[in-house]
Amino acid sequence: MEHTWNPQTLRDIFSSVLQMTDEQLKNIPYLQVRENKSGPGWEAVTGFCCLGGCDMDVYSFPSERDAMLFLALLGAVDYQPPLNIACEECYQEYISEQIGGIDSYAE
Repeated sequence: MEHTWNPQTLRDIFSSVLQMTDEQLKNIPYLQVRENKSGPGWEAVTGFCCLGGCDMDVYSFPSERDAMLFLALLGAVDYQPPLNIACEECYQEYISEQIGGIDSYAE
């Protein structure tokens, strides 16, 4: 469901999320943050590959709290990641399998 947010509503939503404690943020079930794999900081994942389940749309933040706040704000405004989106690697593998499958049937 798509919302039309007015500035006052967004102000109140943002204020309530930004006032949450770390403990409150950690208890939100959809928040999935992790330490950055390639350096200091934390990452927030906002999408997944429909073919392989790979992480997509990964955002980096200097602290765990920043990453949690980002995801909490997205959730508070009912953000939904796009569906049926594949990462490049999985898509290429899928296409290769499809083409390979067609060739093997032709023989």
